[in-house]
Amino acid sequence: MQQITWAQFLVCSGEEEAARKRFEDLSRQLFYYHLKEHNTDVSYINSKSNHPGIEAYPIYDEKNKIYVGFQAKFFNHKVDYTQIKKSFKVIEKHYCNELDKVYLYCNLSIDSDVNSFKEAENILTSRNIELELVTNDTILDLVRKYDNLALYYFNNHNINDEWLKEHNEKILYILGRRYNDEFNIETNTSRYLSLFLRDDKAINYLNSKKKKTIEDIDELKYKYFEYNKSKNNLRRIIENIDDIEYKSINNALEWDNKIQNDFKKEIDYLEKELENRSQNYKVNDYESTKKENDIKKLLQISKGLKLDELEKKLLMRKH
Repeated sequence: MQQITWAQFLVCSGEEEAARKRFEDLSRQLFYYHLKEHNTDVSYINSKSNHPGIEAYPIYDEKNKIYVGFQAKFFNHKVDYTQIKKSFKVIEKHYCNELDKVYLYCNLSIDSDVNSFKEAENILTSRNIELELVTNDTILDLVRKYDNLALYYFNNHNINDEWLKEHNEKILYILGRRYNDEFNIETNTSRYLSLFLRDDKAINYLNSKKKKTIEDIDELKYKYFEYNKSKNNLRRIIENIDDIEYKSINNALEWDNKIQNDFKKEIDYLEKELENRSQNYKVNDYESTKKENDIKKLLQISKGLKLDELEKKLLMRKH
């Protein structure tokens, strides 16, 4: 079991820029969980790169009846108070009448008594914007409350012999319900246990899904001339997805989302084509039926990297 420390966070993140981006993602999830505890109306955090000063659109906190936002700052060695001050000025400029409170997430401890920080904080308080610090060990303590965050960002899991025995029995029970003797239970069980253990077989299985999907696309070479552009775009999107390794195995959980987002324009176009053909259906129209089947096949292939719910749960080792 890996420790939940910032050193381990860097090991799991890789390069500095990647660590900064992952910290923003971690902060967004912690901010969401914090709001969700007391607000039933929060379904997601609308986070985009063009929000000046804060990481997402202001959210209404129904419990406290205020609008809140968050800022994430990741530093390698020491806190850059000048950078914090600069961000607060941007918040003042763009959100002085739209925000009541800002949560500042930082991987390092912030000294609220130093003058440089007081100057930065005063930019917000002078506009009646409250500031709350969420830093260093406080963030690590929060992560320990959520197994999915501990696993994804720190490769930490709470597994002992008793837990392993319990979940092994649970897996076999689920498989026993879903499969009968006509199926190769041994093969399926082996695959599910590998995903749970996150071993080499699991990595090979996940990467093979990507290879198989590309092969399925290539088999459409002579059938999909009319939709060749969509087919080629799908192939390019999948080719640009990196194969996973042990430290990046959780990336497979996001493969399908990435494809559905990057291929969305083509999906919308193909689904619209299906709808039009359905409305103008003619009996015994072989050509129309063939094209409709072609579209369905391409849409089906676009979901080739999707994991089923059991695979997701085993890969994340959900309790």
